[in-house]
Amino acid sequence: MKDKNIALILSIFLGWLGADRFYLGRPIMGIIKLFTLGGFGILWLVDIIRIMTGRLKPKNGDYSAESVQSCSEDAKRTLRTLTSFAAQKASEQGNPMGSYLAERIQKAVDDRLEKDEN
Repeated sequence: MKDKNIALILSIFLGWLGADRFYLGRPIMGIIKLFTLGGFGILWLVDIIRIMTGRLKPKNGDYSAESVQSCSEDAKRTLRTLTSFAAQKASEQGNPMGSYLAERIQKAVDDRLEKDEN
């Protein structure tokens, strides 16, 4: 069984190299992320969100039960910080499409985390 917290940490720090996908048993996508530097940053951010929300799981099953329950409030705050940072940077660079996508991702993360809290 794979640990969700390890997958999330790998995704945040080394996801642009595909380390999270290799850990989850998905080497083809890992290679794609490696050669495109995390899908030009987009797949990197998407995978962080998908792991955090539980939508990206190991190829051969699910995460261990203990790791899913231990997803801390700090991890949720980190995810919110990363999405707001991405939106801010895209806006500063004058990239309207990047800014729009980052804001949409930020809203989706906020909505999902609020749903999980209720």
